[in-house]
Amino acid sequence: MKSINDPKVVALEDADYKARQRQVAQLVKDHDRALRRYIRAQLAVEVDRDDLIQEIYFRVVRHTDLSTFEENTRAYLFKTATNLLRDRSRRRAVRKSDSEREVTEIDLINPVTPEREAQTRQSLELVQSVLAALPPTCRKAFLLSRFSNKNYAEIGAELGVSASMVEKHVAKALRKIRRRVALR
Repeated sequence: MKSINDPKVVALEDADYKARQRQVAQLVKDHDRALRRYIRAQLAVEVDRDDLIQEIYFRVVRHTDLSTFEENTRAYLFKTATNLLRDRSRRRAVRKSDSEREVTEIDLINPVTPEREAQTRQSLELVQSVLAALPPTCRKAFLLSRFSNKNYAEIGAELGVSASMVEKHVAKALRKIRRRVALR
């Protein structure tokens, strides 16, 4: 346990503490929504997001005086987020061997290259062409299953078919997409 004489421990008077609380509350109020959008875009795994955001605020708030970088608060916050994402990604990458390496956060942080963008566009066009060739009920069942919060029974009720039929339509669409992608 650190003593109060430890130079790393900052003892705040009651008024200073309340002012600090107001600064932190304002920081969160002003930037939380944008920071969460940024983290959501960077992380594929939702589980770690809240912990990461808490760690970002902790690192920023560790500064003794938030007002010293008042004009650049947003930039400092996002730079801290980027650095923390990179640190975490590096640690995870070190723990994995190359043979069992999966997509990690570091892969998601890297900027999009023109080649990656072209591949993504081609894949999307390929999937769109497969979906366009599907029978209308099959296409609608697949799209509803992927882009709505409805289960097969709800989709079936909307389309006038059974949940089992919706499952078959979705499976058919997935088979055709996989087959088409494999031929590419």
